[in-house]
Order: sequence, then structure tokens, then C-alpha cells
Amino acid sequence: MGIRRDILRSLEAGVMGLFLIQSIRFLYGTIYSHASSADLTRRLANPEAVSDLAGYITIGDAQREIYAVAFALLAPLLALFLSRLRWSIPLAVALGVVGRMLALQAPDSAALAAAMTVGAGVLYLALVIMRRPGQFPSMLILGIAADQFIRATNTTLDPTWDPDRKVPLGSGSLEMDVLFIGVAVGMLLLSGFTILEEIDVLRRQENREERRGALTGWSSLALGAFLFIELTLFGLPNVVARWADVDYYSVVVPMIVVSLVPLIPLVRRLMGRFIGSFVGSIRGWIWMLLVGFTLVIGYRFDGTIAVIVLVAGQLFVLMTLWWMIRIQDQMGVTNPTPILLLLSLVIFAILSAGDYFTYDYAYVREFSAPFAGLEDTLRSFRDLGMQIFIFATILLTLPMILEKRVIPWRGGREGESFVTLIVVLAIAVGATGMFRPNTTISATRSNCYRVATLNIHSGFTLLFDENLERIAESIQRSGADIVLLQEADSGRMSSYGIDQPTWLANELGMDKVFVPQNEHAQGLAILSRVPITGNTAIELSSTGAQGVVQHAVLDLQGQPLHVYNVWLGFRLTDANGLPLPPNLQDQLRHHQELRTLIANNHSQNEFRDRIVLGGTFNYDMFTEFYRDWDQSQFEDPFIGLDETRDIRTVFLIDGISARFDYLWLMNLRANSPSGVGIDQEYIVSDHRLAVVEVILNPNFTCDGEPIAPEPEEPVNGTEETQ
Repeated sequence: MGIRRDILRSLEAGVMGLFLIQSIRFLYGTIYSHASSADLTRRLANPEAVSDLAGYITIGDAQREIYAVAFALLAPLLALFLSRLRWSIPLAVALGVVGRMLALQAPDSAALAAAMTVGAGVLYLALVIMRRPGQFPSMLILGIAADQFIRATNTTLDPTWDPDRKVPLGSGSLEMDVLFIGVAVGMLLLSGFTILEEIDVLRRQENREERRGALTGWSSLALGAFLFIELTLFGLPNVVARWADVDYYSVVVPMIVVSLVPLIPLVRRLMGRFIGSFVGSIRGWIWMLLVGFTLVIGYRFDGTIAVIVLVAGQLFVLMTLWWMIRIQDQMGVTNPTPILLLLSLVIFAILSAGDYFTYDYAYVREFSAPFAGLEDTLRSFRDLGMQIFIFATILLTLPMILEKRVIPWRGGREGESFVTLIVVLAIAVGATGMFRPNTTISATRSNCYRVATLNIHSGFTLLFDENLERIAESIQRSGADIVLLQEADSGRMSSYGIDQPTWLANELGMDKVFVPQNEHAQGLAILSRVPITGNTAIELSSTGAQGVVQHAVLDLQGQPLHVYNVWLGFRLTDANGLPLPPNLQDQLRHHQELRTLIANNHSQNEFRDRIVLGGTFNYDMFTEFYRDWDQSQFEDPFIGLDETRDIRTVFLIDGISARFDYLWLMNLRANSPSGVGIDQEYIVSDHRLAVVEVILNPNFTCDGEPIAPEPEEPVNGTEETQ
């Protein structure tokens, strides 16, 4: 009876943990996009002029969503009054599943429904800590592992927020919104059954209450740090893959498995023996050093060694959950868990904000009084990603450092270890068979190749409407064989934790290579149907936003094709909006360093290599930088097109537009004019997709067939006779 009750409780807690993890990710990305959209539109004299653009939201609507989130995050306080009510846990479950279901039934109000789910999730978390402390680790571990598994089914994009997505079910399929109605009903029945069984057990045991748990002040800090580390790194195998610079599919199964391993009692027993070999005063410090060691090695090194230590790091982090709860012996003492859980959420928010500014440090605007000067602090987060994780590690291990007598890792019965191990191994085998990349589709034409460049704006439209599927459609309809992507995210919370290059490559059946620009989860990518044989990242000297060059080598019919994918800095201005002197401009440094890089790589071969230079240059055609390229051996295939063809590539909210994106060719001939153009109709970003079709041999068709010579003109107007 006890084993069955624990299994049912763990299943309920795991589903609620999954809903909590999913909803935090979704809510973070949605609030970011809506707040960014509202911030843009409020700067316009007439915001209604852009009301028909995807992603448009009013300031009032964005504020209401933020207030709803703030209100939802106060939900743990309800546990102060509900914790002694027997049916409080089913009530939290009901609120959570209803909110999760409403997010699919009413997509226009998905942010409010997600806020409701997060509120119910943290309320449930508080109640579990207080009433069922043994289920606290299971809730978060199962939730994280299930989230990883679900994302792996769609290459890091969580498909459960799309109401129209079809879910295979036997020989047929079921729409996602219908499926979640069934999940909601099932969860309500499960929660009701577990509470009735709990009441029956207590009645037969003469009303003997179960032991209750509580968060301490230090544990609340640790829980906030735990949520940050998991939601930004270890809970996302794609981010782990970026840190280790390996393919996502080589990491996802080990990360899912190791996320479940702490649930095996034998593992906890062995960990207890290991940590028990040290004296109590240094156990916590040893664990802190172990976690910090895995982070530093995983951050600084690439390949197999980085994968191994990061997988171990996930195990070390998850094992700290057992140290966060203190068992209360006196039931009459007020339990501080609901209040301290709010502190955990504050810590998570602070660490997440620091992580955000390690990427967007260069875009912080000036603050007015009384916050004048805050912008300098936020800009200083540049390159502090590792330091933020180390600080989170210190907070995470505080309960272990302070606890010197008790080791909470206890092993269970042998049968329980055996069954749990079999389940974990079965999941590992099943996941290994399920999660494989799609087959790469090779270029279909032997003499013509289409090269495209697109700044995807972190997967958002101009007004921050999530747009990844439409980006894939845009690339597909262009017929591109090689695609240069800029501003591509590979696991940031602001873009829903999606690895955008991996998702696009898998969706389009293309190979891919990625280089980081800021930290590990944002940068440049190249998608290709042509085999990729080399990939290098070159950082440019930058005082503002970090400039970077991606140099990939492709095998084009046995000959190397050098592709340079670039993102160069903006023109820098002072506090009054005036341009800085040329010697202080990133643009000048980036331009000079890029030209030097290309010269060093190709001058020994007298610039005979085939080269494509493209990306976001962030300057227009009327600058000296453009003239430098135009007067070099590079050719701009867009010049000389029909004047009616618009070659602008960036369009801003205030109506300003320009050509900031280029594709320069060296020793390649553009198949113009039909194969050259800017897609001004299928809009997917604040930038436009630019495409150039290159032809290797002008004497052959794109399919490799020889072109028949045109008949000669008759002499003196007479027809030729046989």
C-alpha cells in the first residue's frame, strides 16, 4: 500500500513539476516579447499605425500581464492558510491543470493562463514541502526530465503550447488542446484518489500525521539558485551541447538519463557513503567545489571531456535537493515555507536578469533619475556568465555547507532500486531510438547553388512575435542550399530555450554549424546542403556589442568554398546621440580586422579561392566601408538590378529602412537577374531574406546539361539552305 501511494504521489508531483517548468519557460519568453513589443510601440507618435503587424500589443495589455504574473507569484502565501486543509493539494492541482488547459483553449490569453499555472505550481510546491517533503525532489527531478524528453521530440521546441499540433495516438492522432483536456481530467482523478487514500491510511493509523517539512532561509536561496541553474543550463541539453561544442543529439539522452538517476535509492546510498567519508565541516565545501569544477571545465573546454563533466554536474546539482528541506518535529510551530519560497523566486529572478544582460548588455538605454547610472551597472554584465553561475553554485550549496551532522541521502529497499533502475534504463533505450536528427537532403542541382543570408532577430518579428516556423518556410520557399543566419539563439530563456539553428536545420533537412557571439547561447549559424568540412569563430575587437566572424569551409564538388558569415557592430554614439570619433568606432575596427582576416587566409593563393562573404554589416551603401568592398575583388550581385527591385534589407519600427545585409562574391558568378533578389513579401524578421544563385559553369544549365549554342544569324538576310 505504501509503495503504491508513493508512486501515485510521485506521478502527481512529477506532472505538476513539468507544468511548472514548462510554464516558467513559456511565461518568461512571452513576457519578454510582449514587453519588448510594447516598449517599441510606445515610442511612436501613433502606435495604432502598426497595429496590424504581428506581435502588436498595447502598453495596457502588457502591463496587465506583468501584474498577473506578480500576483500569481504570491500564490505560495495561500499555503499559510491552506496547508492544514486536507484538500489543499487537489485544489492546487486543479488550478494548475485548468491553467495549462486554458493556455491551449484560449491562445490569445496564453500568458495569463501560464501565469495561473505558475502560481498553482509554486503553491503546490509550497504544500508539498510542508505536507509531503519526501516528494519535493521527485517533483522537480521528474518535471525537469519530462521537459527535456518532450523538447527532444521536437528538436528543443516545446510542442505542447501549440493547440493545433497533432499528437500521434495509435493509428490516428489527437490535437494538442484535446489531449490536454484528457490530461486535466486524469490529473484531477489522480489527485482525488491519492488524497482519499491518504485519508484512509491516516484513519487506520489512528490519525497519526505524517512528518512535515520546511524551507529554511538558506534553503530558500539554494532553491532559487537551483531553478536558475536548471532553467538556463542543465535543464536544457541544447545549452549543454553548446557549452561542450558538440551536437545536440549526442547529449540529450545522457542528460535525460542522468536527470533521473538521483531517484534510484542505490545511487543516493552510494553518494551518502562518498560524502560521509569527509568530516561534516567540509562536506558542503567539497560539493560546492565539485559543482564549480564541472561548470568551469564545461565552460572552458570542448568535446568529450566537457560533456562528461557537465553530465556529472547535472547529477551533483540535482542531489542538492535532498538538503533543502528540514523536517519539523513540532507541528505547532509556524512554517515559514510560503514566505521563504517567495525569496526563492526573487533570487531566481535576480540571477535570470543577470543572465539576460550578459547577452543584451549593449542595448541598455539610458535611465532617468532616480535610476541614472544604473545603465552602466547593467552594461558591466558583459562576459560575466561564468561568474553568475559560480555565484549561483555558492547559493545552491549553502544548506550542505551549514549542515554538519545529517546526510539526507538514504537508500531504499533493494526491490525499489532494482525497479527504478530498470525504468531508467528502459527510458534510455527508448530515447536513444527516438531522438535522431533528420536526414540531410543534399543539393539537387550540380551547377547552381543558392546562397541566402537572414538576420532572424532571435526568432522574432519586428514586434517580437515568435516566428521560427515561418522562418523555416521562408528559407524553404527560397530554395536556398546555403543559409547564413545572424542573431540566432540556441537556448536563451528569452527565446523559450529553443536551439534555433538546430531546430531549423532539422526541420529543413540541412547540416549546420554554429559559433557563439555572446556567451554560448547566441551567435551565428550556417545551414547547408553542401558538406561542411570546417568551422571557425573569430571574435572582433569590440567596445559595444560583440562583433564576430564565422568562417566555414564547404566541399563544393571537391573544391573548397569559403563562407564568411559576419555580424559587425553598430555605429556608436555618445550620451547626446552624436557619433563617436572614427578611432573609437567598432565599425572601423571590425571592418579593418575582417579585411585583414580575409587577406591573411587567401593572399597566399592570390585570392583564387571561391568565397562568399555575407551577413549583417550594419552600415549602408553610402559609407566608405561599402566602397572598400566594392573596389576590391568582391562583387555585389545586387548592383545593376532593375531599379524597381527593392534591395533594402532592414526595416525599423519608426519607418527607417536601409540595406545592412550583403552577400559579396569572389570567383563566383551570380546567375542574375533571376537568381538574385530580396524577399520583400514573405516577411519573417526586421531584416529581409537576401538570396543569390551562383552558377559554377556558365556553359551548362543548373542541372549540369550543356547549353546548346545559339544559331548564327543568316547572312544578308537570306535563309540558310541545306
